[in-house]
Amino acid sequence: MVRGADGARHIVVPLRGIKQLRLRITDGEDGLDYDTSVLGDPYLIDASGGRSSLTKLTPQLAVQNSGTPEYNMPNQSSGKNRFETSILTHPFATFIYNIPAGSESLDLWVGIESRTEKRGSSRFIFTGEVSGVKSSKASKPEGKTR
Repeated sequence: MVRGADGARHIVVPLRGIKQLRLRITDGEDGLDYDTSVLGDPYLIDASGGRSSLTKLTPQLAVQNSGTPEYNMPNQSSGKNRFETSILTHPFATFIYNIPAGSESLDLWVGIESRTEKRGSSRFIFTGEVSGVKSSKASKPEGKTR
């Protein structure tokens, strides 16, 4: 879970062998107020270290509780972090992406949008599908705060 007062959290989601990535964003069990969530600089990383923005992929599904997700808004931020590319969304949201072959990981920041004035909280849940077999567990992203 990420809280607005915590600032953005850097995470790396392992993707080796994942054909389809599902991302669910839920509230922090304290209601939906101020839970505007940011996926900042979400880059797919390949084996050679090359990167491509997740925002350049068309999701198979992108839905949220109200409104529509917004992509690459100028000056998007969470805490002290500003992002070149971003996805702005609101719980309850689901995104499904077909992952390009050779993708090793998803490197991104997750947080609550700065305009909430450090309020709100959201959970970011990543699951994957390997060659038609759905994962029943959420992957545990490797995370660290910068």
